[in-house]
Amino acid sequence: MNNLLLVPFLLLLSLSTFSSEIRVIYVKGDAYVLEEASQRRLSSGDLIDEGESIETKKNSFLILKIGEHSKHKIDPETIVQIESLPYKFEGGEEIEQPAQIYLKVGTIMSEIFEKSDNESAIVRTNSTSMGVRGTKFLVNQNDSDVLLSVEEGVVEIKNNNQADIVEANQSVVVENDKVFTAVRPYKFQKQINWSFKEDTLRSFNEVRAAYKSEFLKKRRPWKRDQLRWQNFKKERKARLESYQNEVKDLTKNKKLKVEKKQIQKRLMERTVLKDKKDLIDHNRPKETIKRQLLERPALNKDLKREAWKRRRQIRRENHDKPSGTNTATDHQQ
Repeated sequence: MNNLLLVPFLLLLSLSTFSSEIRVIYVKGDAYVLEEASQRRLSSGDLIDEGESIETKKNSFLILKIGEHSKHKIDPETIVQIESLPYKFEGGEEIEQPAQIYLKVGTIMSEIFEKSDNESAIVRTNSTSMGVRGTKFLVNQNDSDVLLSVEEGVVEIKNNNQADIVEANQSVVVENDKVFTAVRPYKFQKQINWSFKEDTLRSFNEVRAAYKSEFLKKRRPWKRDQLRWQNFKKERKARLESYQNEVKDLTKNKKLKVEKKQIQKRLMERTVLKDKKDLIDHNRPKETIKRQLLERPALNKDLKREAWKRRRQIRRENHDKPSGTNTATDHQQ
């Protein structure tokens, strides 16, 4: 009997190793999921779906946890989108798809527990992406500049034509989300609160002035350390080869395939809905459209009355016309 009970338990355990969910584990203040035409207030214990966007209001914090994969602290006045959750191959420990988070504005601090030979998580802005395999780091985007500070591990940062690595106790500022500046240690980084403890949460805005002041004094053009970069690329190549060997015989995650189809379906539905909405002239005030709809029956009635009067006038003219009278057409002939 005990063996029979053990089988489904082991089955559930194996399933849990390759799929994750993102859960709210702490809320302070006001945090919402942004939906099409409304906001859904978040509470501790709520689940968040792939593709959903989250906003924290002033003086509000949010802590999210993705299974045993990672933990994320969302600072006040921040908007992020959970673009994808991490998925493992079925029956394996390697990640098939990394978690991906899009930072639209504000600050996010992430701690990645799940290490992988491939990327375990990606945090991106409009033009810059940061890939990690197990680390603790902070990304801030305000006034169009992007700041990456690393507390533990190594983060690879890249955009269209630049790429570099940022190691522990280093930071880099990407001006206008496009131009790298020098990767270097900054004193302000020691003032950042790297704790996830609920009673010690502090916003990055508290050290923002120190960050801006020090950056302006120490700003230098970006120049990649080629020796360090080549060593990193060599190690990454070896890790990717190891990753490919480990996953070549693994089964792709069925749940991931289903999720991708569902996401594509939702995107298609949103596109169709948007196309329908675009048929309405959004430049006109809603009051004008409403008034036109209300006045349409009266307008139709007036048009019908005018048409009836015109037909009646034509009949009278034809009736009053003397028989045998030539028309203008007869004269022309």
